[in-house]
Amino acid sequence: MNRPLNLGCGSRIKAGWTNVDLSAASPAVIEWDVRSALPLPHGSVPFAYSSHMLEHLSEEDAEAVAKDVLRVLSPGGIFRVVVPDLER
Repeated sequence: MNRPLNLGCGSRIKAGWTNVDLSAASPAVIEWDVRSALPLPHGSVPFAYSSHMLEHLSEEDAEAVAKDVLRVLSPGGIFRVVVPDLER
């Protein structure tokens, strides 16, 4: 696969990326509840990005999602997360 992952993409669909959201705004989006394991093989993603999605989950679910993203990241991969206030 080796495509970057755009997790919780909403309407911000990135060409050449694996775009995942709870509701598919386009055929280019995989409709998936991220609280279930991502439908991606271990170590298959070079880069993952999530913007303003994790704060909508419980702390336990957000931690589980982060661990699952780490599962699909390739060695040395990067997971960039944007949240309004991680402390909250």
